[in-house]
Amino acid sequence: FQAGTDPIGNESPWEAAVYQATGRDVRFFGTAEANNFVSGIIIRTVDDAKYKTLADLKGKKVGIPGLGTGTWAAFQTLAKGLANLDAKKDFQIVEGNPGDLEGLLKTNAIEAMINFTAPTAHALSQKEYKMIYNITDTWKKEKGAYLPINGWEADAKWLDEHLEIAKNFIAGCDAGLEYLKTHLSDRYAGAKYAKFGEGEGVLVDKATTDAVDKMIKDDYFYLRASVYTQAWADSVYEFIKLGEGVLLDPGKVPTKDKIFYAGTMYK
Repeated sequence: FQAGTDPIGNESPWEAAVYQATGRDVRFFGTAEANNFVSGIIIRTVDDAKYKTLADLKGKKVGIPGLGTGTWAAFQTLAKGLANLDAKKDFQIVEGNPGDLEGLLKTNAIEAMINFTAPTAHALSQKEYKMIYNITDTWKKEKGAYLPINGWEADAKWLDEHLEIAKNFIAGCDAGLEYLKTHLSDRYAGAKYAKFGEGEGVLVDKATTDAVDKMIKDDYFYLRASVYTQAWADSVYEFIKLGEGVLLDPGKVPTKDKIFYAGTMYK
Protein backbone atom coordinates (compact mmCIF):
# COMPACT_ATOMS: atom_id res chain seq x y z
CA PHE A 1 0.00 0.00 0.00
CA GLN A 2 2.77 2.43 0.88
CA ALA A 3 4.36 1.78 -2.52
CA GLY A 4 1.06 2.37 -4.26
CA THR A 5 0.69 -1.16 -5.64
CA ASP A 6 -2.27 -2.22 -3.46
CA PRO A 7 -5.47 -0.17 -3.14
CA ILE A 8 -6.11 -1.06 0.54
CA GLY A 9 -3.71 -0.79 3.46
CA ASN A 10 -3.82 -1.86 7.09
CA GLU A 11 -2.61 0.84 9.47
CA SER A 12 -3.91 3.00 12.32
CA PRO A 13 -6.06 6.14 11.94
CA TRP A 14 -3.12 8.30 13.04
CA GLU A 15 -1.01 6.80 10.26
CA ALA A 16 -3.74 7.86 7.82
CA ALA A 17 -3.35 11.31 9.37
CA VAL A 18 0.40 11.17 8.69
CA TYR A 19 -0.30 10.40 5.01
CA GLN A 20 -2.60 13.42 4.90
CA ALA A 21 0.03 15.62 6.51
CA THR A 22 2.53 14.60 3.84
CA GLY A 23 0.14 15.28 0.97
CA ARG A 24 -1.36 11.87 0.18
CA ASP A 25 -5.16 11.74 0.45
CA VAL A 26 -5.51 8.53 2.45
CA ARG A 27 -8.61 7.88 4.57
CA PHE A 28 -9.30 5.36 7.31
CA PHE A 29 -12.48 3.46 6.38
CA GLY A 30 -13.08 0.46 8.64
CA THR A 31 -12.45 -1.32 11.92
CA ALA A 32 -13.39 -4.90 10.96
CA GLU A 33 -10.62 -7.19 12.30
CA ALA A 34 -8.66 -4.20 13.65
CA ASN A 35 -6.47 -5.16 16.59
CA ASN A 36 -7.58 -3.50 19.80
CA PHE A 37 -4.69 -1.68 21.51
CA VAL A 38 -4.45 -4.24 24.32
CA SER A 39 -1.11 -3.03 25.65
CA GLY A 40 -0.13 -1.04 28.69
CA ILE A 41 2.13 -0.69 31.69
CA ILE A 42 2.82 -4.04 33.35
CA ILE A 43 4.50 -4.45 36.73
CA ARG A 44 5.43 -7.35 38.98
CA THR A 45 2.43 -8.32 41.09
CA VAL A 46 4.54 -8.18 44.25
CA ASP A 47 4.99 -4.45 43.59
CA ASP A 48 1.26 -3.78 43.46
CA ALA A 49 1.28 -1.65 46.61
CA LYS A 50 4.25 0.35 45.36
CA TYR A 51 3.07 1.18 41.84
CA LYS A 52 -0.61 1.96 41.44
CA THR A 53 -0.48 4.82 38.93
CA LEU A 54 1.84 6.07 36.20
CA ALA A 55 3.02 8.84 38.50
CA ASP A 56 4.32 6.22 40.96
CA LEU A 57 6.80 5.11 38.29
CA LYS A 58 8.41 8.52 37.82
CA GLY A 59 12.17 8.16 37.73
CA LYS A 60 11.96 4.37 37.38
CA LYS A 61 13.20 2.15 34.57
CA VAL A 62 10.41 1.28 32.11
CA GLY A 63 11.05 -1.17 29.29
CA ILE A 64 9.62 -0.49 25.84
CA PRO A 65 9.78 -2.44 22.54
CA GLY A 66 11.37 0.44 20.62
CA LEU A 67 11.35 4.22 20.35
CA GLY A 68 10.03 4.04 16.80
CA THR A 69 7.02 1.83 17.58
CA GLY A 70 3.37 2.79 17.57
CA THR A 71 3.07 1.32 21.06
CA TRP A 72 5.58 3.80 22.45
CA ALA A 73 4.02 6.70 20.53
CA ALA A 74 0.53 5.87 21.83
CA PHE A 75 1.79 5.60 25.40
CA GLN A 76 3.59 8.94 25.11
CA THR A 77 0.37 10.52 23.86
CA LEU A 78 -1.76 9.21 26.71
CA ALA A 79 0.85 9.94 29.36
CA LYS A 80 1.04 13.54 28.16
CA GLY A 81 -2.65 14.12 27.49
CA LEU A 82 -4.30 12.29 30.38
CA ALA A 83 -1.63 12.02 33.08
CA ASN A 84 0.38 15.19 32.45
CA LEU A 85 3.62 13.22 32.21
CA ASP A 86 6.49 13.50 29.74
CA ALA A 87 7.25 9.83 29.13
CA LYS A 88 10.73 10.55 27.74
CA LYS A 89 11.77 12.63 30.75
CA ASP A 90 9.71 11.26 33.63
CA PHE A 91 10.75 7.62 33.15
CA GLN A 92 14.11 5.97 32.55
CA ILE A 93 13.40 4.35 29.20
CA VAL A 94 15.02 1.00 28.43
CA GLU A 95 14.65 -0.27 24.87
CA GLY A 96 14.47 -4.03 24.54
CA ASN A 97 13.51 -6.80 22.19
CA PRO A 98 9.79 -7.55 22.72
CA GLY A 99 10.70 -11.11 23.67
CA ASP A 100 13.24 -9.97 26.27
CA LEU A 101 11.21 -7.37 28.19
CA GLU A 102 9.41 -9.88 30.37
CA GLY A 103 12.74 -11.37 31.40
CA LEU A 104 14.06 -7.91 32.29
CA LEU A 105 10.99 -7.32 34.45
CA LYS A 106 11.27 -10.74 36.09
CA THR A 107 14.92 -10.16 37.03
CA ASN A 108 14.29 -6.65 38.41
CA ALA A 109 16.34 -5.00 35.67
CA ILE A 110 13.33 -2.77 35.04
CA GLU A 111 10.37 -1.82 37.21
CA ALA A 112 7.69 -1.92 34.50
CA MET A 113 7.25 -2.62 30.80
CA ILE A 114 4.98 -1.92 27.89
CA ASN A 115 4.97 -4.40 25.03
CA PHE A 116 3.20 -5.59 21.90
CA THR A 117 -0.10 -7.45 22.11
CA ALA A 118 1.09 -11.07 22.07
CA PRO A 119 3.85 -10.66 24.71
CA THR A 120 1.39 -8.60 26.76
CA ALA A 121 -1.10 -11.46 26.66
CA HIS A 122 1.65 -13.89 27.68
CA ALA A 123 2.66 -11.80 30.69
CA LEU A 124 -0.92 -11.28 31.85
CA SER A 125 -1.62 -15.01 31.67
CA GLN A 126 0.81 -15.39 34.61
CA LYS A 127 0.03 -14.42 38.18
CA GLU A 128 3.48 -12.85 38.58
CA TYR A 129 2.48 -9.80 36.53
CA LYS A 130 -0.37 -7.31 36.39
CA MET A 131 -1.28 -4.33 34.24
CA ILE A 132 -1.82 -1.00 35.96
CA TYR A 133 -2.43 1.11 32.84
CA ASN A 134 -4.18 -0.27 29.75
CA ILE A 135 -4.00 1.96 26.67
CA THR A 136 -7.30 1.03 25.03
CA ASP A 137 -9.26 0.64 28.29
CA THR A 138 -8.03 4.00 29.55
CA TRP A 139 -9.19 5.76 26.39
CA LYS A 140 -12.48 3.87 26.45
CA LYS A 141 -13.08 4.98 30.04
CA GLU A 142 -12.08 8.59 29.45
CA LYS A 143 -13.34 9.18 25.91
CA GLY A 144 -15.79 6.37 25.13
CA ALA A 145 -13.96 4.44 22.40
CA TYR A 146 -11.43 1.66 22.02
CA LEU A 147 -8.18 2.56 20.26
CA PRO A 148 -7.06 0.32 17.40
CA ILE A 149 -3.52 -0.66 16.50
CA ASN A 150 -4.54 -0.84 12.87
CA GLY A 151 -7.55 -0.86 10.56
CA TRP A 152 -8.39 -0.35 6.89
CA GLU A 153 -7.32 2.62 4.81
CA ALA A 154 -7.28 3.56 1.15
CA ASP A 155 -6.84 6.55 -1.12
CA ALA A 156 -9.95 8.73 -1.04
CA LYS A 157 -10.27 8.68 -4.84
CA TRP A 158 -10.27 4.87 -4.85
CA LEU A 159 -12.90 4.80 -2.10
CA ASP A 160 -15.13 7.24 -3.98
CA GLU A 161 -14.87 5.14 -7.15
CA HIS A 162 -15.22 1.74 -5.44
CA LEU A 163 -17.55 2.41 -2.52
CA GLU A 164 -19.57 -0.80 -2.86
CA ILE A 165 -16.38 -2.86 -3.12
CA ALA A 166 -15.07 -1.16 0.02
CA LYS A 167 -18.32 -1.89 1.87
CA ASN A 168 -18.29 -5.53 0.72
CA PHE A 169 -14.66 -5.84 1.78
CA ILE A 170 -15.51 -4.64 5.28
CA ALA A 171 -18.53 -6.97 5.46
CA GLY A 172 -16.37 -9.89 4.36
CA CYS A 173 -13.73 -9.16 7.00
CA ASP A 174 -16.42 -8.98 9.66
CA ALA A 175 -17.95 -12.27 8.52
CA GLY A 176 -14.50 -13.85 8.64
CA LEU A 177 -14.06 -12.64 12.21
CA GLU A 178 -17.41 -14.13 13.18
CA TYR A 179 -16.33 -17.44 11.64
CA LEU A 180 -13.01 -17.30 13.51
CA LYS A 181 -14.81 -16.91 16.84
CA THR A 182 -16.46 -20.31 16.39
CA HIS A 183 -13.45 -22.05 14.81
CA LEU A 184 -10.57 -20.89 16.97
CA SER A 185 -8.94 -24.29 17.22
CA ASP A 186 -8.66 -24.45 13.43
CA ARG A 187 -6.04 -21.74 13.40
CA TYR A 188 -3.73 -23.77 15.63
CA ALA A 189 -4.22 -27.53 15.37
CA GLY A 190 -4.00 -28.94 11.87
CA ALA A 191 -3.81 -25.60 10.11
CA LYS A 192 -1.67 -25.50 6.99
CA TYR A 193 0.88 -23.11 8.47
CA ALA A 194 0.50 -24.06 12.13
CA LYS A 195 4.06 -25.36 12.41
CA PHE A 196 5.47 -21.93 11.58
CA GLY A 197 3.63 -20.37 14.50
CA GLU A 198 4.37 -22.95 17.17
CA GLY A 199 5.96 -21.32 20.19
CA GLU A 200 5.46 -17.83 18.80
CA GLY A 201 3.16 -15.01 19.80
CA VAL A 202 -0.22 -16.17 21.02
CA LEU A 203 0.84 -19.81 20.58
CA VAL A 204 3.76 -19.63 22.99
CA ASP A 205 1.84 -21.62 25.63
CA LYS A 206 -1.69 -22.77 26.41
CA ALA A 207 -2.35 -20.06 29.00
CA THR A 208 -1.54 -17.31 26.50
CA THR A 209 -3.58 -18.95 23.75
CA ASP A 210 -6.57 -19.38 26.07
CA ALA A 211 -6.35 -15.74 27.18
CA VAL A 212 -6.29 -14.46 23.60
CA ASP A 213 -9.08 -16.82 22.53
CA LYS A 214 -11.30 -15.43 25.27
CA MET A 215 -10.60 -11.88 24.14
CA ILE A 216 -11.47 -12.85 20.57
CA LYS A 217 -14.76 -14.41 21.66
CA ASP A 218 -15.58 -11.25 23.63
CA ASP A 219 -14.97 -9.00 20.57
CA TYR A 220 -12.16 -7.37 22.51
CA PHE A 221 -8.98 -8.59 20.81
CA TYR A 222 -10.31 -7.72 17.34
CA LEU A 223 -12.79 -4.91 16.76
CA ARG A 224 -15.99 -5.43 14.76
CA ALA A 225 -17.07 -3.47 11.70
CA SER A 226 -19.90 -1.80 13.61
CA VAL A 227 -17.38 0.00 15.86
CA TYR A 228 -16.71 2.39 12.98
CA THR A 229 -19.24 5.16 13.67
CA GLN A 230 -19.05 8.94 13.70
CA ALA A 231 -18.95 8.92 17.51
CA TRP A 232 -15.99 6.54 17.45
CA ALA A 233 -14.19 8.69 14.87
CA ASP A 234 -14.83 11.77 17.00
CA SER A 235 -13.19 10.10 19.99
CA VAL A 236 -10.18 8.76 18.09
CA TYR A 237 -9.68 12.18 16.50
CA GLU A 238 -9.29 13.58 20.02
CA PHE A 239 -6.47 11.08 20.54
CA ILE A 240 -4.81 12.15 17.28
CA LYS A 241 -5.00 15.81 18.33
CA LEU A 242 -3.47 14.91 21.70
CA GLY A 243 -0.61 13.32 19.80
CA GLU A 244 0.42 16.51 18.06
CA GLY A 245 4.19 16.64 18.39
CA VAL A 246 4.35 12.87 18.96
CA LEU A 247 2.20 11.18 16.33
CA LEU A 248 2.43 14.12 13.93
CA ASP A 249 4.57 17.20 13.61
CA PRO A 250 3.23 20.34 15.34
CA GLY A 251 0.66 22.14 13.22
CA LYS A 252 0.20 19.16 10.89
CA VAL A 253 -2.97 17.55 12.30
CA PRO A 254 -5.47 17.25 9.40
CA THR A 255 -9.17 17.94 9.83
CA LYS A 256 -11.30 15.01 10.99
CA ASP A 257 -13.05 14.52 7.64
CA LYS A 258 -9.67 14.13 5.94
CA ILE A 259 -8.78 11.18 8.16
CA PHE A 260 -12.05 9.26 8.53
CA TYR A 261 -14.02 8.26 5.43
CA ALA A 262 -17.74 8.85 6.00
CA GLY A 263 -19.10 6.59 3.26
CA THR A 264 -18.39 3.35 5.10
CA MET A 265 -19.40 4.45 8.60
CA TYR A 266 -22.07 2.57 10.50
CA LYS A 267 -25.00 4.64 11.75
